[in-house]
Order: sequence, then structure tokens, then C-alpha cells
Amino acid sequence: MLKVNTQFQYKNLSNDFKLNISVTTSSTGITGIYGPSGSGKTTLFKIISGLIRGTKEVITLNNEVICNYKTNKWTPSHKRNFGYVFQDTRLFPHLNVKKNLTFAQKINKNKNYKKISLNKIIDSLGLEELLFKKTHHLSGGQKKLIAIGRALMMDPKVLLLDEPLAGIDQERKKNIISFLNDLSINSNIPILYISHDLNEIKKLANWVITLKSGKVSKFGSIEQVIEEIDLSNIKQGKETKIILTANIINHSESNNLTILKIGEQNLYIPLIEQKINTLVKIEIKPQDVGIAIRKPRDVSFLNILSGKITTIVKNEKNMFVHLKINLGSEQKPKYIWSQITKVAEEKLRVQVGHSIFVLLKTMSIKVNNTNARKIINAY
Repeated sequence: MLKVNTQFQYKNLSNDFKLNISVTTSSTGITGIYGPSGSGKTTLFKIISGLIRGTKEVITLNNEVICNYKTNKWTPSHKRNFGYVFQDTRLFPHLNVKKNLTFAQKINKNKNYKKISLNKIIDSLGLEELLFKKTHHLSGGQKKLIAIGRALMMDPKVLLLDEPLAGIDQERKKNIISFLNDLSINSNIPILYISHDLNEIKKLANWVITLKSGKVSKFGSIEQVIEEIDLSNIKQGKETKIILTANIINHSESNNLTILKIGEQNLYIPLIEQKINTLVKIEIKPQDVGIAIRKPRDVSFLNILSGKITTIVKNEKNMFVHLKINLGSEQKPKYIWSQITKVAEEKLRVQVGHSIFVLLKTMSIKVNNTNARKIINAY
């Protein structure tokens, strides 16, 4: 696992920004770094990679000491072998795409590099048609792809991704997210991932660090931290999506359905190609979650789950009310949000503590097809 304890302050700045970080991430999986501009996300990456030096700095990776101010040990950037994808990519303009990728092998001291091949990177990131182009002929999104590939070619001990999907089209984003998910499961490379896009964090991260004014505001599992962020966004009238981790208990191929377990209840989603007992992430929009006071009969909904209202959020800026509903037990809660109109709230007279039924359209549930169990159990 990666342990980082450091302090840092930029010189000659008019503001009083100071970084004061103490955090331990998992040795596997993806840790999302989330926070407003100026909160210290990129500065943290520069310190971890060795591009800038903090004070009272102690960084260790598993049993390896990267730096320790008490013993005056500080490993320079080029000897850390940490892959870093910058926001501005920093490709070599005099080299074509293929040579940018293979340059990493020239400086990589690990001659037994086997984790991920050049061909796998080219195929997974869709780079084949770009290989012999110079980088100044590429779009911003294409440059990001090359930068990710080059970082992986270093066989990095840690992979640092700073807004890697900015400027990339939606279809390619899906492929890269899938690629990074597979990488996090099948390799022992801890991945730290900065993004301003909360939905990216939800799709990718197993854990989340939120930064505020140079300090760790929150750190925990994706469900723990996102739950608080969602509540904050809902109170501000912002749109959000729910994320839940669920276990596959069966497939009904004849009906093109996969059956998940949410608490002690079954949830039906479109058929996915994953083994039984695999954990997957699902995403649901609050506006796709209907509620009923009594269990409906003779309706088309496959997903009718029982739950209890734990929170009601009213926002004067719009016509909606948000209900936080626990679909699990008190000991093992599984929270979901429902967005209903104020008219519906008055009609149903919902209150905190009420038992209700949740109605979900099967096709409205989005699946992030990731084997989360291996990552969760590794921490």
C-alpha cells in the first residue's frame, strides 16, 4: 500500500495555500482523488512522483521507503518508476506515437517487464491507426491515450492519472474505463486517479479521497464517500447518480436478465457476462426511482423492493423532493435516492421512518461491469 505523509507550501504566492496530507491507499485497485480546483490534487501527485519536495515527508510503497525526512532519504523522480499522466500529456514532439510508447522501455530498468505488452496497450486504447503519426497531428484526446499507454509501458510501481479522460469522446471513454478497471483487477499496480467528473470517479474508483484546502476532507470506500458527496450535491440542487455494489446470484439467459442481491432482496438487470458471485457496480438516476406506499400489483416493473426512508431533502430552487431510502438492514444499509415531485410528496405524505416500496425499471439500471470483490478483499 502507498503511505503518504507530507507538507508543502508554494513560495511567493499571494494566497496562504498549504498542503498537509496524511493518507494510506490500498496496494491494489483505483483510488479516486476528488475536490475543487486549488484543493491540492495535482500538487499531491507532483510530491508523490518526486517532481517537487515536501517538508516532513515520509512516503512508502509496501515495504519500500521512497523518502523519509528523518533519515534524509529522498528518491529522485527518475528512480521511483511511478507512471504519471499529466493534464498536458508532455509527449515528445520529435517522436511518432510508437516511439513515444517504446521510449519508456529504454529507460525502464526492469528487464523482466511482462505485466502488459505493447500490443495489448495498442489494442486496448485503439492506437493502431496512430502509431506512425507525429504527436502534433493528434487531437487532445488522442494525446491523452498515448500518455496513458506510455506510462503503462514503464511497468510502473504506481500509476498516477491526472484528468486522463478530459477531451476524450464518450465511446472511447467507455473503452478506457473498462481497460483501467481490468488493469486494476489483473495487476498489482495501485492507481491514483484525479478527476473533476464525479461520474468518472463513481465508475472507476474503489476508494475515494476528497481534498479541501490542501487537506484530506474524507477518505473511505466509494459507497461511503460518494454517499456524502451525493447528499451535498442534492442539497445544492445538482443532479447526481446513485452507485451501489451488488453480488450476482444468478443469470436468466432465456429472459436476458442477471439477478443481483441488494441486501436480502433481488434486483433484475439486463444480462451481463460475469460469473455468479461476482460483485458489480450499478448506477441509477434518482429520477428513475419511483416509490409506492403499498406494494403495487399487476404492474410491469420487475424490480419492486421494500425500503425505509431515512432522509428527506427539499430544495426551494426546484419542484423536486429527494428521499434517501435504505434497501438493506440497519446493520448493513444499502442506500438509494428517489427524486419525486413536491406534488407526489404531499399526496403520499411521506416521512422519515416510513416503510415504502421502490420501483425500478430494469433498463434504467446501468452496470459498470467490474469484478469488485478481488479489489475490496485486497484492502
